Amino acid sequence: MEIPLSELIDRMTVLRIKIQNTENPNVKKELDLVEGALKNFEEENSKIDENLIDNLQIINKELWDLVAELSDAKKENKSLEEIGRIYIRQHIANKKRIQIKNKIAEESGSGFKDIKVNSNFS
Repeated sequence: MEIPLSELIDRMTVLRIKIQNTENPNVKKELDLVEGALKNFEEENSKIDENLIDNLQIINKELWDLVAELSDAKKENKSLEEIGRIYIRQHIANKKRIQIKNKIAEESGSGFKDIKVNSNFS
């Protein structure tokens, strides 16, 4: 099964964040494999818009930080209102992530668009 380009790029950006935040050597190995697959895609098809990759990297870093913030809030027994605010920010950031991944799928013709249902937050 072929991995959609948007998922491959998403994985690459997450692995880059993990390298900055962990010391697991397997993360670097996986990143090398993913970057190799991305390079192969570009050689066989076309160059991927670096702005989309950069934007996905930024939003995934925001999500990484929000997950940590949410975990800390729970450990510190913050109010449900405060935890809810973090969750809503996380939800909004994830919607932006999906928009970027959909743009990658659309521009590359690789994969499919991610469609969420019952999404009431803006």
